[in-house]
Amino acid sequence: MAITIQHQQIMLLTLCYLAIFMSLSTFQKDGSSEKAGQTIHRAINNTGKQLADAKQEVVDAVGTTRETVDDSVITTRLEALMIYDPFLNASAIEVTTVNGVVTVKGAVESAQLAGRAIDLAYQQKGVKAVKNSLTINAVVVPNIQCC
Repeated sequence: MAITIQHQQIMLLTLCYLAIFMSLSTFQKDGSSEKAGQTIHRAINNTGKQLADAKQEVVDAVGTTRETVDDSVITTRLEALMIYDPFLNASAIEVTTVNGVVTVKGAVESAQLAGRAIDLAYQQKGVKAVKNSLTINAVVVPNIQCC
C-alpha cells in the first residue's frame, strides 16, 4: 500500500497533536512548567525530524517517478517517429529506455537504416546514450530471367 503525501501529512499532524496533548497532560499532573517545556521541545524536535524524513521520501519518489515518465516519453516519441518514417520498418525495431539510455533492437535492411534509427533516438530530448542492438538483414533479390 503506497502512502501518499496527504497521508504522511495527516500522520505527522496527528503526531504533533498527540505530543502537545501529552505535554499538556504532564504539565497538569505535576505542575512543573519546566518539565512540560522540555517535553514539548522534544516532541517538536521529533516531529521536525519526521517531517524532514518524510520530505526526503517524497523528493526521492518524485525523482524516480519523473525519471520513469521521461523514459516512457522518450520511448513513445521514438516509436511514433519510427512508425511514421517512410523508410524504417518500425514493427521490426524494439525500443526501450532506462535512465535516459535508449536501446534499439531488431532487424533492418541496411546500415543506413540502422543509422537512421540511431539518429532518431539521439535527437530525442533526454537521451543520454543509445545502445545499438540492430542487425542488418540481407535483402534477397529473386533471379529473374528476361527474354
